[in-house]
Parts: sequence; C-alpha cells; structure tokens
Amino acid sequence: MRPYKILFIAAAIVTLSSQVNAVCKYVGKKCPEDTPCCNGGWCSNNPAFCSTGCEPENSFSPKSCYPKPECRNFYEDFSKDQIVSINDYNGDPNSFRWTSDFVPDNHAIDNDGNLNLNMYLNKNKTNDFGKYQGFGVTISTTRWMQYGLVTARIKTAGLSKGVVSSMVISNNTAETIGDEIDYEWVGLNKSEVQSNYYWNGTLDYTKGAHHYVAPDTTAEYFTYFIDWKADSLSWGFNGKVVRTVYKKDTCSPTDKICRYPTEMSRVAFSIWDGGMGAPGTADWAGTPTDWSDNKFYTMYVDWVNVTCYNETSSTSWPPEGYGIPKNITNNNNNNGNGNNGNGNGYTTVGVNQPTTTDSESNNQTSGPGTFKKYVVPVGAVVGSIVATALIFGVYKHYTKGEY
Repeated sequence: MRPYKILFIAAAIVTLSSQVNAVCKYVGKKCPEDTPCCNGGWCSNNPAFCSTGCEPENSFSPKSCYPKPECRNFYEDFSKDQIVSINDYNGDPNSFRWTSDFVPDNHAIDNDGNLNLNMYLNKNKTNDFGKYQGFGVTISTTRWMQYGLVTARIKTAGLSKGVVSSMVISNNTAETIGDEIDYEWVGLNKSEVQSNYYWNGTLDYTKGAHHYVAPDTTAEYFTYFIDWKADSLSWGFNGKVVRTVYKKDTCSPTDKICRYPTEMSRVAFSIWDGGMGAPGTADWAGTPTDWSDNKFYTMYVDWVNVTCYNETSSTSWPPEGYGIPKNITNNNNNNGNGNNGNGNGYTTVGVNQPTTTDSESNNQTSGPGTFKKYVVPVGAVVGSIVATALIFGVYKHYTKGEY
C-alpha cells in the first residue's frame, strides 16, 4: 500500500475517532453552540468553563476553549488580594493572578500582608477510608509557564504529623495528571523538604529526594526556588542549589524517550491532609493528623517571584476567535439569576450537577496532583483504542495511582 493511502486511512480514522469521542460526560453529546464549553463533564456559556480544564474535543468547537494564557514575569507580595475563587473566575488572566481551586476557599491575607493557606477538619463526611480528613486550599497561577524560575519565601504548616505543605509546577487538572515538579514539606519531619518530579502521568516515586533545611521549617521563613530549564531542573533554598536533574540523564537508550517535564504548567501552593488519607500517603506524611481541640493549620507565603524563560508580550484576552461567540449571551445579563441554580446569569447544562461544596463531598484528598475518578463514555474508549491500535499498532494501558 502506498504511503499516501496509509496517511489517508490514518487521517480518516482520526476523524472518525474524534467524532466518536465528542461526548461531554454529563451531557451525553458534544456541547451545543449556546453552551459551548465542556468542563468537568458539563456544558456552559460561563467563561470560567472555557478556561483551565476545558475540553476542546468535547466542546462546540476546538476554539470554544481558551488557549493556555502564557507566562508573564511577576512579583507577588500579597499586598493586594489577587486570588479569586475558581467559581468566580471569569477566565481572564489579566483580572487575577491566582485561582483558589477548591470550595470553600480557605485562603486569607493576614495583617502583615502574608498569604495564609489554612486547613480545617472537615466534619461533614468521612473520606473513602472511613476517616474525617482536613480540608485545605490550593492556589494556582492563572497563567502557564514553559520553563522559568519560581522563588518563594515560605513558612511551612507541619506542626503535626500528616500535614503537607506544597510548592508545585504542574500541568495537572482535576481530570488528568501529567508533568509535575514539586517541593513538599511533611509534618513527619519538620527539618527537611522533599523534591520530586513526574513525567507524563507516570508516578515514579524513585525520583524523590530529601534535603535538610533547619531544625524546624514551621518556626521561621526560608526562601525556596525551583529553576526549570529546557535542559536541566534545579531545586534550592536560601540561595544554594541542593539538587539538579539534567534532561539528558532522563533519556532512555532503548526507546529514546526523555522522561523529563516539558509541558506548559502552572505554579501552585497548597496545604492538605496526608495523614488521614490513603495508607501509602499516610505513611509518607505521618499519621494520624492531630485534629484535637479544634486545631487548624496554616502555611504562610510571604512573597513569590516568577521569572518566565519564554515570556509573552501579549496582554489582550481572549485571543481573537476563541471563547464564547459574541452572538451568545448569558441567560440573564442584568440580574444574575441564571438557570440551574448557579445564580450568576450563565447557563450550565448536564445531569448530576453538583449540589454540595467540595468540602462537603471531600474532594480535596491530596494536593495539586489530585485527579478525580470518573467514568469515561464507552464510545470514547472504543474510538480511542481503535484509532490508536490501527495507526500505531499498539495500545498501552496503565493505571494511575495515588501516593
């Protein structure tokens, strides 16, 4: 068979597969024009749905979803609260620098201008392991970087076993886990910080390392940095590099693949309860977490500096042709009494719309690397497998895990 015929057949299979796959989970079909953006399984004309987590293949058109806003250098001292609840984010990265990614939003700015990431015991419901678990907060940048230097002055929260503080660069979303570079401090050992990285959703725990910082990282601020370049990745604190990974050392001579983080990612800070979670996570973080006497825990961030190695010069948003068509308006522009009980004037369609907060449904079971379990439509699975098998002759399946 001639090469052009093979390419034609492959293209046809891809087209068929994309049509089969075009199912927004809770709607059962591709999103319609008047609610064009598929996000989390629902279709909506809310601009937030067209932002992070939007699924182009399941939306009305590939350009219904905004592209990832590219990185711009910034220094954040939290003198102004540039953080918005994910439920209130309008998708415009020029409006806010950060989103708070769970509800309720447990962040605050104290009188000294420091960011407080707070965690409280969630007494509403036990988790999958029959335990009451702390509910913290994750804030993420509204812009995405591909290589850069992130520096932050932090006082950690680990006054008890099980409490985890995190500084992360990742492209993880609620539904998928991809590349990640992180610093994590666990209450089991307050004197150290742990560095780690993941590639393409492969949770390889052999990549972690431990670094002594001081007798107690909860007692004072220290300045930490992650320097992510195209050919190397370094972690350090107080001006000293403590670990470097070179891309060339991650490349396999067998398959020629470099298992090195390269995808556009967001910067995030988080506090979460590892001690009352999955057994492996609890052993790592220390267990049980001390929730006696109405305790709560706080991770403090004094300032953050982000230097992008590929900085964009564009400030307009959204790019021309992306997002909700101009002829589509929200359901009630003036008074914000939209359908489906969302109260913001927008229309969201689909079954099983959430009626509880994330806290009530215990969704923050870990930090920024968390992904939610969901049922993929059978048609999407079949289409994806068939296309992959016919074009490449192989279908690889692996299971994602939680540490």
